[in-house]
Amino acid sequence: MKKIVLLTLFTFNTILGFSQNNKIPEGGINLLSGKLNKIFSPAINGGKMEWRTIPIKNHPIIKSALHLTTVSPPKDMWELQVVASTQAPVEEGDNLLLVFYGRKLSTYDDKDPGLVACVFEKSSPDWNKSIHHFTELDKEWKQYFYPFKSAGTYKAGEAQVGFQIGTKQQMIELANIQILNFKKKYDENQLPSSLRVDVKDVHDLEAVAETASKVIGPYPMNSMKIHITSGLAEIKKVKVENQSFTEAFQVNVRVQPKNPEDVQLLSANTLKVSEGDILHVTFKARVVPKDKKRPNSTLYCLYEPNKPPLTRSLNENIPLDTVWRDFSYPFVCKETYESGFSIFSFYCGAITQTIEIADIQVLNYRTNITIDKLPKSKHKTTAEMENAATDKYPAGKDPVSNLMMMVFNAKATGQKVPVLGKEFTECYQLTAASLTENAKDIQCFVNTEVAIKKGDVFVLTFYARSPKVKSTAPASILCNFGKATPNYDKSLTKRVSIGPAWKLYTMPFVVLQDFEPGAAKLSFYIGSSTSMQSIEIAKVQLIDYKKTKKITDFPLK
Repeated sequence: MKKIVLLTLFTFNTILGFSQNNKIPEGGINLLSGKLNKIFSPAINGGKMEWRTIPIKNHPIIKSALHLTTVSPPKDMWELQVVASTQAPVEEGDNLLLVFYGRKLSTYDDKDPGLVACVFEKSSPDWNKSIHHFTELDKEWKQYFYPFKSAGTYKAGEAQVGFQIGTKQQMIELANIQILNFKKKYDENQLPSSLRVDVKDVHDLEAVAETASKVIGPYPMNSMKIHITSGLAEIKKVKVENQSFTEAFQVNVRVQPKNPEDVQLLSANTLKVSEGDILHVTFKARVVPKDKKRPNSTLYCLYEPNKPPLTRSLNENIPLDTVWRDFSYPFVCKETYESGFSIFSFYCGAITQTIEIADIQVLNYRTNITIDKLPKSKHKTTAEMENAATDKYPAGKDPVSNLMMMVFNAKATGQKVPVLGKEFTECYQLTAASLTENAKDIQCFVNTEVAIKKGDVFVLTFYARSPKVKSTAPASILCNFGKATPNYDKSLTKRVSIGPAWKLYTMPFVVLQDFEPGAAKLSFYIGSSTSMQSIEIAKVQLIDYKKTKKITDFPLK
């Protein structure tokens, strides 16, 4: 299994905080009664797991827990799980509440959370699911509340609750598990929920992230399937270097098919999606250069049902550049889809082309946020793309829009945030959440887009501030321009102090070697061993004056 890649969210002007009232109402019928080891049993269809119940000491509420270990991961999460049959009847439309405590003890990579899929479903084919949710577990005990409506009518024993753990190697614990049936007494919106948040004055990004469901599975790059019906094409995974991701799908269309959809990269929805839900698709993509030039390219991104009529909730036609770009598309789901009944897909067969797609994520925010609060990519026309990467602006005219974050051995967030009262309207905010010995462990960067010649005179200008510091104790960043691959030869490396107020910085330098398009990058490093810095960078300009200027023509500020 691939390591989880956490989606970087954007900061808004309001905060999302948990609104739930964690008090469970009276009157719920518990569908699970008895000791955990008596009501739960293992269901193994692949891989290997270990399970047992253990006593829990020094906790005021939890006395025992299911101790679950994923020893050998199977192909799919459902192949390793523990299940318990319901002990009372349930009618279609009943309002149920799944409640449990969970924590992780260890994972294959300790920086990753534990992961369990919570399911309430019919206990025989077609396994119709009323709820299916991926839950990420921390090291500390936390209680989870998932309200839902029963999708069917079941006699006692005809439905089951399951906890699927068939992911990478991990050790987790679950306790105080209940399924409460409130019939029609309480609507699901009146029950406590770990999936619901209220809008406050400032956005709490962690609250937003925790409530969002991963629509196409916890590891989308592993969930994608290949569909080729005409033409001549090859789709394979390739390794990617010097990016925040390590692999990509490479789609090579050698002979144009009859229709664009005849060459597809696609995945069905793993989790149920309801009409009116706010979904958010993000990914990175590029077209592979041909003869060191940008060839024509067309990529369609769609979300639609798995059979006609194809009521599409998302349909974007995307031109690609030769450098990796971030793409972001929020949309409203037009229909309700049970698990497996909708398709997220890339149509790649519009023309002969070689494109690469990576870092795919599809999140469901339900109604916790309005669609206008989520970032949406703006497409350049072909003419704009051809003119954007001019000789004068080797990293584009607006590098802030294309900055990407990379983190090594540390924790940090990076997002674009609005700026008021200045000549610029947005900045890139890079915030450390842990200390690190190496400044480059937390960075944002952008690659150049055109060829660069040795001896060219460059000028880097940008505005920056660190809102949380005092002027007497400023933050600092390390500005670099150089080779994008090892050994990272640098033409510029300059550390500057950053105060709480916006300030313009100017750095002239001479390029020390030739670069092909995309072979150089501009980076800002903020890692620190003494403080967890938060830096905002705006109005970045990297200008190539060729050899028409001297470095002494520009003051260093």
